[in-house]
Amino acid sequence: MYEFRFSGAETFTAHLNIAAGVCTFGEGAAENPGVVIRAPAEAWLAIARGDMDGQTAFMSGKYTAEGDLTLLFRLKSLFH
Repeated sequence: MYEFRFSGAETFTAHLNIAAGVCTFGEGAAENPGVVIRAPAEAWLAIARGDMDGQTAFMSGKYTAEGDLTLLFRLKSLFH
């Protein structure tokens, strides 16, 4: 389970549960997230659009994550 905490112009917390080939979205914090991603909304939108590489952005401190980082690095392959 992925939890996203975005700040900046678009501030919100949401989570994704990906299991058995199905992805479900929920508003608010996850009960037991595998990874929590904290990012300025502008940075995450740039990653989602492909304007910024997610792994490079993480390594350069554009956003932070805690928990199972293998889940973080798996995101790109799940949605491309």
